[in-house]
Amino acid sequence: MKTQLSGPDIQFVCTELQGIIGSRITRITQQGSTFCIETYKTGAGAQHIIVALPRWVYLSTTKAASGTAGAFCLYLRKHLEGGKILSITQPGLERIIQIAISTKEDRYTLIIELFSRGNLIVIDHDQVIRGVLTEQTFKDRSIVRGGTYRLPPGGIDASTLDLGAVKDIVRTSSRETISQTIAMDLGLGGSWAMEVCARAHVNPKAATGDPRAVYDALQSVFTAPPEAWLVLSKDEVVDCTPIRFNSHADAPLRKLSSFSEGIAILQRLASAPKTTAIDTQINTTQIIIDKQEEHRRELVQEIADTTRKGELIYEHYQNIQTIFTGLREARKTMSWQEIKKKLHNQTIVDVNEAKGTITIEL
Repeated sequence: MKTQLSGPDIQFVCTELQGIIGSRITRITQQGSTFCIETYKTGAGAQHIIVALPRWVYLSTTKAASGTAGAFCLYLRKHLEGGKILSITQPGLERIIQIAISTKEDRYTLIIELFSRGNLIVIDHDQVIRGVLTEQTFKDRSIVRGGTYRLPPGGIDASTLDLGAVKDIVRTSSRETISQTIAMDLGLGGSWAMEVCARAHVNPKAATGDPRAVYDALQSVFTAPPEAWLVLSKDEVVDCTPIRFNSHADAPLRKLSSFSEGIAILQRLASAPKTTAIDTQINTTQIIIDKQEEHRRELVQEIADTTRKGELIYEHYQNIQTIFTGLREARKTMSWQEIKKKLHNQTIVDVNEAKGTITIEL
């Protein structure tokens, strides 16, 4: 199952987010690593950006569950609530979303980074970092308060490459397969690389492929109209796509109202507790323990009952001895039926000659 969004995925998310440009931020809430940016626009109503770091971002009409707001959430409330969303953009195909917000005090940009551990960063109009969820230092850049925000270096935007650039990348790649070249050198990720191969009619396991076919396939996926689908395998969700994938032609599909709807489903499934082999073994062991405990309680009760019977026999030994002596004498001259009639309303409750048992009330 898809566990995070790729650059092309985020491009389609940004397209869906364009509908809330002009909205006011009414509230920002937090539940663990998930933030909900609640917005409202006259005529469109309330819509919310759900940011589940470090993997997911999507648009929802349902508010996310909220918990105790951390220090950074309180910072966002102080500086961004009431602000107006001016633009929502993605730099190239980076796994980054930039939300420009105009407030009474300044113009800020809220940056959502969906790679590594994920991050939320607030910068001002001079690109100075004013607030950050988690300060981070990488080999080629630092994310710290007071520093200047810089994008990760070296990113390729495969959606804007011309044929010559695609030829150079395909022909000079040191990757083992063409699908790896598309996934890593073009920065598309695995599922989009497989889709490009399918549209280019290229074997994804081949060492290389026709650059022209790859280029045409890239143009095809990036110009395809949005059409979100949930992909199933054996009745289980394995992916959601913002366009119809040729590589999923034989898979069961379910039409979605939006790509965001599918991402919300993936997030919910990814967050659900998973049953591992160890969990199964623990559950099986617990069942055995529960059965043994039940059997132990039954044995304890049986011991208690037997002990009490022994105590009663000891307490009424003389009476019991007299009853047995009387029965032995009666059997010499009487049948069991005759004996039962004579025993009516006496201490002996029942005589079962077939089993050889006598029930006595003490």
